[in-house]
Amino acid sequence: KSDLMNIYLLYKSMFVISSITGLDSVPAIFKIPVIEVGIVPFNLQRTYSNLYLSLFKNYFSKTLNRNLTMKEIFENELFDIDGNSFLDDELNLVHPTENDIKDACEEMMMKISKNYIQNNENINNQEKFKKMYSNYIDKYCPHRSVNLNKGSIGESFLKRNKFLIS
Repeated sequence: KSDLMNIYLLYKSMFVISSITGLDSVPAIFKIPVIEVGIVPFNLQRTYSNLYLSLFKNYFSKTLNRNLTMKEIFENELFDIDGNSFLDDELNLVHPTENDIKDACEEMMMKISKNYIQNNENINNQEKFKKMYSNYIDKYCPHRSVNLNKGSIGESFLKRNKFLIS
């Protein structure tokens, strides 16, 4: 019921689940990890800290009847679409599933307890995503330049949405 209590709850949390609105930058001040669910626009991933685990909304094309790749999102200049767009007849922004969120929470718990072991597939997927994302941001959104991409994408989310990096 108070701003101070909101800050205190964030301070005492093991990790925070957020939708990239409100007080979601505060936990990082206290070194508390954050799962950001449903990131949109696509160019707003927090890359400056390894405390952030990201789950993006999928950009579903009604015309193509499939989700768009990262390349298509950037090359068609959809990276800053926020859901209140004139493209409603063409584009659906699809929120991560309950399983995506649950898996991200389990991954975060393993990371916090130091029981998280990345396999080679995930390491490669993360590196590919970071490189592609950084390159597209530099090309299409230079004001958000990514010097060092420290954030990560939920392992299961990226595996289920591998089309993003194809």
